Amino acid sequence: MNMKTVVAGVFALAAALLPLSAAPAQAASNPCGGPYQTIAYVDGRLPGDSGNDDGDMVAYAGGTGYLCVVFYNGTPGGANEMYFNVCPGKTSGSGCGTDHGDYATYAGPIRITDTGCFTAAYMLRNEKDTTWLINGKRSYGPRC
Repeated sequence: MNMKTVVAGVFALAAALLPLSAAPAQAASNPCGGPYQTIAYVDGRLPGDSGNDDGDMVAYAGGTGYLCVVFYNGTPGGANEMYFNVCPGKTSGSGCGTDHGDYATYAGPIRITDTGCFTAAYMLRNEKDTTWLINGKRSYGPRC
């Protein structure tokens, strides 16, 4: 089973969580590995994604005091330029992580301290590098 199929199944299962909820759902498999097996946040309606179909963000928890956050590329075809920045809290500063490159499946994973609030910035460009399909920023969590 490819990752896109697994991700699609996870998002179908987690549709009831949208809008976001802290209620965990069990993940099938994820790029975080290790103890990160619980979906803490799912966002399939990323800022700038007019069709809500080009990408998704998932934050996995595992009782470690950290979140592992992944930005999934939902476009068909090859790799897209993706930029992903995640910070504990509402602003940039210490403890942030960034991943930027050309990815067919996902950007990240990025591990951050679980403070009850994190902010993620997302950018995904089409394969021809002419249009940003997703370009936005959003905060998540009960303490934001």
